[in-house]
Amino acid sequence: MATDLMTRVVAAEVYPDRARVTRIGDLTVAAGRCSIRITGLPLAAQPETFRAAGSGSATARLLGVRAEIEQYVDTPAERVLAIQRDLEAAQDEVSLVTARIGVFERDVQHLEALAAQAETFARGLALRERTTDQQGAVFDFLQTRRLELSRSIVAARRELRAAERQVDLLKRQLTQATSGAQKQRRVAVVDLDVSRPGALALSLSYVSLGAGWQPRYDLRVIGSALALSYMASVSQTSGEDWNDVALTLSTAQPALSLQVPEIEPWPIGPRPAPPVMGRALMAKAAAPTRADVDMAQSAPMEEAPAPAPLALEAAVVEDAGVSVVFRLPSRADIPGGGDPRIVTIAELPLEPRWDYAAAPRQVPAAYRRVRVINATAYTLLPGPVSLFEGDAYLGPTEIELVARGQELELYLGVDDRIRIEAEPTRRDVEKVLLADKRRLRYGIRYTIENLRETPISLQIRDHIPLPRHEQISVKLEAAEPRPTRQDDLNVLTWDIEIPVGGKREIMLAFAVEHPRSMTLVGLPS
Repeated sequence: MATDLMTRVVAAEVYPDRARVTRIGDLTVAAGRCSIRITGLPLAAQPETFRAAGSGSATARLLGVRAEIEQYVDTPAERVLAIQRDLEAAQDEVSLVTARIGVFERDVQHLEALAAQAETFARGLALRERTTDQQGAVFDFLQTRRLELSRSIVAARRELRAAERQVDLLKRQLTQATSGAQKQRRVAVVDLDVSRPGALALSLSYVSLGAGWQPRYDLRVIGSALALSYMASVSQTSGEDWNDVALTLSTAQPALSLQVPEIEPWPIGPRPAPPVMGRALMAKAAAPTRADVDMAQSAPMEEAPAPAPLALEAAVVEDAGVSVVFRLPSRADIPGGGDPRIVTIAELPLEPRWDYAAAPRQVPAAYRRVRVINATAYTLLPGPVSLFEGDAYLGPTEIELVARGQELELYLGVDDRIRIEAEPTRRDVEKVLLADKRRLRYGIRYTIENLRETPISLQIRDHIPLPRHEQISVKLEAAEPRPTRQDDLNVLTWDIEIPVGGKREIMLAFAVEHPRSMTLVGLPS
């Protein structure tokens, strides 16, 4: 006779498109053969991946694991009403806590507006309308109140997350309770041969579809320092909640074949000689035949390229060569309804190198740039980045894969304190034609002014035309100062230093020659 065993999810290893889940339950077994039914498994669990193991005072031999489908009756109406009442109360709690957070945030805005009047306070002190004690009391009040509001907001957000988790749980319970009278779920049946009775902790692991994770980052600028929050967005739609589980994130892709695709022969040969035909058939033969179209469609073609922080313990990272695995130090709750949960992998302090970059022919502005070598133990996977300066949100960006030891480069927006002006200085056509060729001359001047309180390093990039015809020539006639480098695509780069309040000019002139009978496109008008 089979014995039902209730189990709980204790661990999940999440891949980009699925997860390996482990459940554990405790029971006492008698000597002899027995079958243990592990019930309540989601339909997303793949039967061919069921694996069982056990440990305890009992001695048993595993005979096998098989899967069954179980029909079960839906929750009665009284249960639905109870869930609805609990859901309404939880939603009211979310609204209440959200309103409290709004009040605290408005208080912060009012406090910041009061702090912005520091110049007025200082003027009153200079005119002896206030004493230094009064001035100090104002600043002490601002600092104390700001700290109190920060603590209140953190506590309220913690309450909000708990209330939202309760709402998620009750919504799923209500959906399950009202979606039909009869449902299905999987059951794993574990057959054992027990030679010594006793206690046994039985575990079952399986692969569940509908789960996945994606990396994401918060990059925060604090003065001249840089802090990177390495996070992951984890979700799963199995219908079973993973509460307080040991979470592991892996970049491995089990869905891909483990075998290298076979290469088939690719025969080529000369085109067959055309048959001799009369003049009457020549006009008809000029049009492409269906066979010609089929041959053109089947010919191999090159594919186009596709378009005040909390202390956190870092995850343990393992580089397995073909994949990266993150073992999170703290346990996590991942709901089974598909709502994503953000978990933190690590907080990484970085050592940045700051400078500026500009392409003034396109946009006459200087962009603040940060470059940093990934000296951490973590491979930074491709994903979205939210940029912050202090607590101010700057906007989103993306990063590509950054392996350990590689350089990460990001741009943090335009700095208005660096002014760049672009002024055309020349555009003319020579009157005298040499060897029936026309020569066009162009010139431009860039003026850069540093209005910051510190010297800056600035990289200026520009280009001159790249000829795509043998009868077109382009010559760089003047560049002052000389470019630091020029690549094969005629992209010019200057690396310059500008002192505080200083100005620098870059002059560029080039000439284009082409036959008089040729009309060019792409030149500035």
